[in-house]
Amino acid sequence: MRRSIAALATAAVLGAGTLGLAACGGGDDTDSQTAATSAVCSNVADVQSAASAVTSLDPQNTTINQLKSATSSLTSAVGGLTSAAKDASSASKDALQSSVTGLKSAVAGITSSESVSQGVESVQAAAGSVSQAAKDVGPDCS
Repeated sequence: MRRSIAALATAAVLGAGTLGLAACGGGDDTDSQTAATSAVCSNVADVQSAASAVTSLDPQNTTINQLKSATSSLTSAVGGLTSAAKDASSASKDALQSSVTGLKSAVAGITSSESVSQGVESVQAAAGSVSQAAKDVGPDCS
């Protein structure tokens, strides 16, 4: 009888230990989800900051090289967001990619130094679309 009580007690201790380990493991999923959400929100902020840099350019005093540099930074930030937002809906990611395509087209549409000021305005509108699409990709990052 003592053996069966000892065996039962040992089984209970082992079972409780297993349950305790399982409960501890659940935190990892929550922690990794929190880290993923934080990474996406950080990348959304990076995209919005880069878009703001584009939209704050002065159309009358911006060179084509300044414009290309600012839009390059924006497309790079979008790349970071796309990598971080693996779980975002494909529709949101498609909209983001479409807005980046529009941005690149607006930059490519600037063919001469005379058209830079007009091109800056077009690129700024496209950058605003990229910024909005980035917000739509991420979770509520407020």
